[in-house]
Amino acid sequence: MSRLIKVGSCLLTLVGLAACGPIEVRISKKEGVRPISRSFTANINSSNFTCGDTIVGDDGATEYVVTSSRVTGGCQFVFDQEVEVLNEKDYDSIKEFKGAFKYANRVEIELQKLDFYDETGDRFQVETRIRDVEFWVNGEQVLNRDQIGNLPATITIQGEGLKAIKDAIKNRRRCTARVQAKVTVLEENRPTSIRCDVEAQPTIVLSSAEI
Repeated sequence: MSRLIKVGSCLLTLVGLAACGPIEVRISKKEGVRPISRSFTANINSSNFTCGDTIVGDDGATEYVVTSSRVTGGCQFVFDQEVEVLNEKDYDSIKEFKGAFKYANRVEIELQKLDFYDETGDRFQVETRIRDVEFWVNGEQVLNRDQIGNLPATITIQGEGLKAIKDAIKNRRRCTARVQAKVTVLEENRPTSIRCDVEAQPTIVLSSAEI
């Protein structure tokens, strides 16, 4: 086969691929998408603490809020923080953002760890100390108590949570995700301190066309 025919065949292949739909590329930690790695602590050993109070914590870098509320069978604690996934400089430094890949069509999050510990450092056993567990990203619940034993797991963000990320990337703005870890501790086993450790890695699927 001549060189001209080979080149022609390659061009036809590229045209065929383009005709099948937009081209996609995945970017994750290796390319510069920040992991979600946080440790939150709620100290509840104060004699003045009542389930329903709000606790403000500090992890040394940023403040976070832990709210509590009384629910059937226990007290629910919600660990809440906004985390940065991309900032404005990343659009210049991540090569995949240059050229044709202007849109984010999907976001996948590999949730690697979601654990809760008491004041002694002992990890909560779901069967004996926890009534319920939930993990939320941008207002969308992505994990429940029954699924926590199957980590790591990859979740695809959808709905309004995805829309916020897509809009930020389309307009090359700082991109954040609001993460919430919710745990309901059985009243009879309530500790004096709760630490929540979260580890997750977002993967953004960029595309040459907006869907």
